[in-house]
Amino acid sequence: MIFGLIIWMIIIMIVVWLLVSNIRIVPQAHAYVVERLGGYKETWGRWITF
Repeated sequence: MIFGLIIWMIIIMIVVWLLVSNIRIVPQAHAYVVERLGGYKETWGRWITF
Protein backbone atom coordinates (compact mmCIF):
# COMPACT_ATOMS: atom_id res chain seq x y z
CA MET A 1 0.00 0.00 0.00
CA ILE A 2 2.67 2.51 1.02
CA PHE A 3 5.00 1.38 -1.79
CA GLY A 4 2.29 2.08 -4.37
CA LEU A 5 1.68 5.53 -2.87
CA ILE A 6 5.38 6.36 -3.07
CA ILE A 7 5.48 5.28 -6.74
CA TRP A 8 2.46 7.50 -7.56
CA MET A 9 4.05 10.47 -5.75
CA ILE A 10 7.24 10.02 -7.78
CA ILE A 11 5.28 9.84 -11.05
CA ILE A 12 3.32 13.00 -10.16
CA MET A 13 6.53 14.84 -9.26
CA ILE A 14 8.10 13.88 -12.61
CA VAL A 15 5.02 15.06 -14.54
CA VAL A 16 4.97 18.39 -12.66
CA TRP A 17 8.70 18.85 -13.26
CA LEU A 18 8.25 18.22 -17.00
CA LEU A 19 5.40 20.74 -17.21
CA VAL A 20 7.30 23.44 -15.31
CA SER A 21 10.54 22.88 -17.25
CA ASN A 22 8.74 23.43 -20.58
CA ILE A 23 7.38 26.88 -19.70
CA ARG A 24 9.25 29.62 -21.55
CA ILE A 25 8.98 33.33 -20.80
CA VAL A 26 9.69 35.49 -23.84
CA PRO A 27 10.94 38.95 -22.82
CA GLN A 28 9.37 41.96 -24.48
CA ALA A 29 11.02 42.95 -27.80
CA HIS A 30 12.46 39.44 -28.23
CA ALA A 31 11.26 36.50 -30.27
CA TYR A 32 11.90 32.77 -30.24
CA VAL A 33 12.07 30.71 -33.40
CA VAL A 34 10.33 27.37 -32.85
CA GLU A 35 11.73 24.42 -34.77
CA ARG A 36 10.39 20.89 -34.94
CA LEU A 37 12.70 18.15 -36.20
CA GLY A 38 15.15 20.79 -37.39
CA GLY A 39 12.67 22.67 -39.57
CA TYR A 40 11.08 26.07 -39.01
CA LYS A 41 7.60 25.90 -37.50
CA GLU A 42 6.75 29.36 -36.16
CA THR A 43 8.07 32.43 -34.37
CA TRP A 44 6.90 33.24 -30.85
CA GLY A 45 6.73 36.92 -30.10
CA ARG A 46 5.58 38.71 -26.99
CA TRP A 47 2.17 37.00 -27.05
CA ILE A 48 2.44 33.24 -27.34
CA THR A 49 -0.38 31.52 -29.20
CA PHE A 50 -0.91 27.82 -29.52
